Amino acid sequence: MKNTGNADSICVFTRDDFFRPNEKVYIHMSNEFPDYIGVIHKHLFIEMVYIISGTATHVVLDKRYPAKKGDLFIINFDTPHAFFSDDRASEPFVAYDLMFTPDFLDQSITGSDTLEALNSSFLFYSLFHEKNQFTPDVSVSGNSYNKFGELFNKIYLEHRGREK
Repeated sequence: MKNTGNADSICVFTRDDFFRPNEKVYIHMSNEFPDYIGVIHKHLFIEMVYIISGTATHVVLDKRYPAKKGDLFIINFDTPHAFFSDDRASEPFVAYDLMFTPDFLDQSITGSDTLEALNSSFLFYSLFHEKNQFTPDVSVSGNSYNKFGELFNKIYLEHRGREK
C-alpha cells in the first residue's frame, strides 16, 4: 500500500499488496481484512465487490450508494472509494472482493488499465443494456444472489486452493 505522505492523501493499493507473483486475479472476503472496511482508498487494478451479507454504504468519489446482499459493484482503476458497514444491520457486512487486471478477462483490452476499456468486452457488455454506461463505478442490484453467489464462491474456493 502506497501513501503519498500528506495527511489528506488516499491509500493506494498496488498489485503487490494482494496478487501472487505472475497472477492476474485475486479474491478474498472482506472479513479477512476488516481494517480496510471504512477506509477510503484506490487501487491500480479493477475490483468487483459482491455483497453476501449485511448492509453498507458504498462511497465513490462524492456519491453514496446503499449496498445489500446480492448487490454487485465494479470499481474502476484509480477511483477513490470505500464500503462503510451498517453496524445496526442484523447480519455483519461481508463481501467477496474480486480483483483483476483488465487483460485477465478479454484479450481485446490488453494493455488498458481502465474500466472503460471493458465497454467493448462481450463479457461485460452483456451485463448492461446500453453501451457507454460505464462510469468510475458500476453497480448491479438484483435478486440473482444464488447465481452470482455460487459463482463468486467457486472463484473464491478455487483461488484459495490454488486451482487454475
